[in-house]
Amino acid sequence: MSRARRVRIWSKLWTIRDVHNVAEAGNEPRYMRRGLDGLCSHDDQTILIDAALRPRARMVILAHEIIHAACPRLTEQQVIAASTAIGSVLWREGWRIGEEV
Repeated sequence: MSRARRVRIWSKLWTIRDVHNVAEAGNEPRYMRRGLDGLCSHDDQTILIDAALRPRARMVILAHEIIHAACPRLTEQQVIAASTAIGSVLWREGWRIGEEV
């Protein structure tokens, strides 16, 4: 399964795809393959999201990978903090992935 969407992040066009195995789809090294829920590739402007994630986790992981795309110089800890905060606020405000707004 791979539903692709195109989005603009700053001046670049990115592809977001839902995949069953993020590590294999992203060709990640074997040591990185465990527990990978999302991946941001600046090489080909692609964001991969685990299709099996529950809606709230999916929102946080999508925010996480978008932040990586938009702000590549942030540390992983900064990206985690920002994406958790953004995902939590959006969830409390009633935003859901897949619903028309």
